[in-house]
Amino acid sequence: MAISLPYLRASGSLALTFPGADLVGDRYWVVAPQIWQDTKPELPPSNEDLSPLGQRYGQLYKRQLHLPRVYDVLSLPEGEILLLDNIPITDKGEILPALSSVWETASPLQQLNWLWQMADLWGDLVTAEMATSLGLLENIRVDGWRIRLMELLTDPSDSPASLSMLVTVWRSLLPQASPRLQEPLTEIIESLNEPSITLAEVLPSLNQLLLEQSGQQHLQMAIASATDKGEHPTVNQDAYYPTAADLATPPSATLALSDHLLMVCDGVEGHGGGEIASQLAIQSLKLQLTGFFQGLFEADEILPPEVIQRQLAAYIRITNNLIAERNDQEGRTGGDRMATTLTLALQIPQRLQGDKHSHELYIAQVGDSRAYWMTKDQCLCLTVDDDVLSREVLAGRTLYRQGLQREDHMALTQALGVKPGDRLQPVIRRFVFAEDGVLVVCSDGLSDNHFLDKHWQTFAPVLLLGQLPPSAVLQALMNQAIAKNLDDNITAVVAFYRFSADILAQTEDLETVLPPGDFFSDELPPADEMAVDPTTVALDAAEEESGFPVVVIIIGLVVTLGMLALGALGINWLLNRSTPWQPTPPSQEQPNPGGG
Repeated sequence: MAISLPYLRASGSLALTFPGADLVGDRYWVVAPQIWQDTKPELPPSNEDLSPLGQRYGQLYKRQLHLPRVYDVLSLPEGEILLLDNIPITDKGEILPALSSVWETASPLQQLNWLWQMADLWGDLVTAEMATSLGLLENIRVDGWRIRLMELLTDPSDSPASLSMLVTVWRSLLPQASPRLQEPLTEIIESLNEPSITLAEVLPSLNQLLLEQSGQQHLQMAIASATDKGEHPTVNQDAYYPTAADLATPPSATLALSDHLLMVCDGVEGHGGGEIASQLAIQSLKLQLTGFFQGLFEADEILPPEVIQRQLAAYIRITNNLIAERNDQEGRTGGDRMATTLTLALQIPQRLQGDKHSHELYIAQVGDSRAYWMTKDQCLCLTVDDDVLSREVLAGRTLYRQGLQREDHMALTQALGVKPGDRLQPVIRRFVFAEDGVLVVCSDGLSDNHFLDKHWQTFAPVLLLGQLPPSAVLQALMNQAIAKNLDDNITAVVAFYRFSADILAQTEDLETVLPPGDFFSDELPPADEMAVDPTTVALDAAEEESGFPVVVIIIGLVVTLGMLALGALGINWLLNRSTPWQPTPPSQEQPNPGGG
């Protein structure tokens, strides 16, 4: 089979001196100005030395949904050329459209979402001294719902980036903005231009506009989940939510968390009791998020993303400490300490004016379980693994393609239950989607060896077209994965999202496309068939000891978590009491969703 030659961006003015149809360094073919191809992609990078500019790219490795990565550093007599991959270009070599070329025809929601992403990137780019990258509209490309930068530009040493740069760019877009956004965006832009104003002070207004536009769409969702211990493992260390039993629970008068929350935890191999750690994490977060989620609908005001992100991080750290305390009580030390990964997807429909609700997705991650977003056109991994590879790239010690050569590059650097909570750094991103899609939260048994990247087109379109119920499609995918990966547990929770602009004008409901009663009919394996994840681990383990009966600990855990959930609501001063949210009828139910 022919090897696909990756397209690369040759960054910097030196790259412009090479004409097309030229071979550089006996390896790189110049396709067009600053667009090259690697004719020997099977080889590692030709240069192991990272320049200060390459190290700055590394600092932003976690933002690769929007930013390019350094593929190689080409040393020439005239100087260095950074070759970038993960650039906004198609497999056919077509550069994606510039933001300015599609802005005028975009919907108000798309326009606001792109502005929000620019604002969200601003802080990280300022820290890396590369905020100038957002100051050139031609450098900002559009790939469906997300913006992507062609390359990163260093801020001038004598002129640090200021908000005036962002103001200039947004002002240039204002005349072609949707008419309904002209007035509020003008106010936001003029506010940003005030000398004493900060971006944080203006973001709530932009967020309010974004959520109000998202509330113009109605969201319907169907969820399926499954697990399998795999061919060779004897224990299933994975845990997940919602299970088939959760999904089969009859509707109640209260908002169902199982319609909005997807979680997968993968007990860490090499750390005894991984299956216990993963189950404790699921139960802890389920209890804490139940109170938080219900409280959101009693709030008089919209909670901004940073507040929700802080709250989610607090819950994750509490869960981490509960597992760590269990380790201490049982005298577990070093590699015997229980640990688990976590990937969590929480869709929050905050209440807007009238009976409308926003559609926000928060993805939180610790470890290497992943979240994917799939549409009819593409499959995107929304998370970046916490592993040795990421650690080395972020520290500026290696290019990511060099890091792949390390035998331990997949070893974890973070997991719940090993370090104290104040040393844990969960990554939490907010997303606002507006197109039909499939959200997959899974353990590495489903994602390893690029399994989903290779097979998503046999999976997602079937769901998006409503040809089969989610449970049947998921089981078929699981069967494929089990045949490909014999040595790991495999777990996934899948949510199909369908958006409609006006539910009252809709002539068919979701049940017509996805027949009721068949969504979640598959029986999951019994608990005693659950198993071991062979991921290697490089974790800093604390060494403390103690012991305590298991049953007593579990009972204490449940009681403690219940109190924590209530306490979290009490201290959350933003959750003011008002009229409780009333669920819509089943055919109009506002479910779960769609974020990093």
